[in-house]
Amino acid sequence: MEQKSVFVSVLAWIFIILSAIGILMLAMDAVVFWMLQFDKLLAQSAALNPNQPQLPTALMTSVFRWIIVVILLLQVWMLASSIGLLLRKNWARISFMVLIVIGLIWNAVYLLIGILGMVGIHFAGTMAAPPGMPPEFQAFMRVFMIFFVIFTIAMLVLFGCILKKLLSADIRREFVPPENSTATLRA
Repeated sequence: MEQKSVFVSVLAWIFIILSAIGILMLAMDAVVFWMLQFDKLLAQSAALNPNQPQLPTALMTSVFRWIIVVILLLQVWMLASSIGLLLRKNWARISFMVLIVIGLIWNAVYLLIGILGMVGIHFAGTMAAPPGMPPEFQAFMRVFMIFFVIFTIAMLVLFGCILKKLLSADIRREFVPPENSTATLRA
């Protein structure tokens, strides 16, 4: 029997735990969203601030619902792929790699946003801080944006390394069924 790599097992367990926590958090978000009657809260907020431009309540409610649904589906997909990865199913390895590519694209967009934010704060000077905010706020925003960019670059590197490892020949061999199992099925 082929030796199973620790990398795949650890990766699978980490993402099983993370996706299970994500599903629980999204379930709580959905319950809170429903219990608080978010659309009524938005309408009350709009009534209290009539001078500020407001997006339609129905649109905002719909957007939040779709965000919860899409992220929940991604979490369920991640959980299923992680369990399949632990069981060394090749479909799960491919599915997991697709999720990693989605994560790479997402983080690349975040990196672009972070860099544009840093450039915007740099060129805006004191204009970046809202009126009445202390000058330390602008320094905080610069530090936050630098951290944001460094963290996003680290996530890109991490996802890239995971993808490269999942594409390696050693890992692919783990996901190929042994020759004997197909011979016994045919007999």
